[in-house]
Amino acid sequence: MDGVPLWWTVVAFIGGILATQLNAFLDLRGRRTERRAVSQEELRRRREEFELQHLVEVNQLVRSLEERAGVFVSEKWLRHPARALQEDEEKVLHRVDTALREFWSADDALSAQVGFVLDDQVRALVQAAAERIRDRVHTLNDNDPVAFEEELHNPEPFLIGPYTDLPETNAAVNAAYEVISARVRELYADRPVH
Repeated sequence: MDGVPLWWTVVAFIGGILATQLNAFLDLRGRRTERRAVSQEELRRRREEFELQHLVEVNQLVRSLEERAGVFVSEKWLRHPARALQEDEEKVLHRVDTALREFWSADDALSAQVGFVLDDQVRALVQAAAERIRDRVHTLNDNDPVAFEEELHNPEPFLIGPYTDLPETNAAVNAAYEVISARVRELYADRPVH
């Protein structure tokens, strides 16, 4: 090391070490930022998949609840012993009881799943639709179809029958379907097309 002072060699060596450390620090920082962006994108994607899965499932459960309510109304009101004298009354009552149990089972399934819906507006409208369906079934279950038959012949308008609250219930259910569909479309609109 002729002509190069010793201190210059030490400064160059230390400068090289600092440059290497700075480069490694910047590289690590860049990778962390990149990983954070990827993990945030992955988290957003997983959240959307979770939400889509549960929206589709809740949509099916609302449909099932509505169908079970329709079966119950049909069994209780449209195939009641007063209307089907050829059938054994016990069989008819068993079918009504079975339809009611299936309805409550579908209601339990929906109630267990609706809490997983992330969007507050969707969850509120689904709960409102389920409540309307429950109220209708409860009202119809507490009333007697034979009394309804008698009221049909009464000149006064009847109060309770198989179509009680049907327009309001259908409106609530349709609002739930509409908001679920809109949220699914919104989630798919944000996804890149491959």
